[in-house]
Amino acid sequence: MNALHLSRHARRLVALCALLAAGAATAQAAPDPLRVVVHETHFAIARSAFTDLESLGDVVDATAPRAIELTACGADSHAALLAAAYRFKDRPLHLRVHEATDAVCAGPVALRTARPGATLLGGTDAAAIAAYWRQVMP
Repeated sequence: MNALHLSRHARRLVALCALLAAGAATAQAAPDPLRVVVHETHFAIARSAFTDLESLGDVVDATAPRAIELTACGADSHAALLAAAYRFKDRPLHLRVHEATDAVCAGPVALRTARPGATLLGGTDAAAIAAYWRQVMP
């Protein structure tokens, strides 16, 4: 009777291992987040730069990434980083901070034309951004 009991547990264990192995084989790794490099004067995705937050938002929305990595370059990029995080607050965000001289922040970029009259943070509500950050980071 004891051997029969162990035999049942062994079969269940083997079946469970087979299910886990099958699940692991079919599971796909999550795609890397879309990296947005945040500078004091512009935002960059790959080698394209955007001089206003709304143009950047249009491209990010069209790309529909699963997550966004906001990489801030230098201390002077803090206002743009806070505004970008607020703009994409409905998506999973990864925030990274680097020195402006780090390799991730360097490199030539092709500037995209901004909307006429647009500024880097144009159209953003500074009070709403500040209230959001007070709520998230008390």
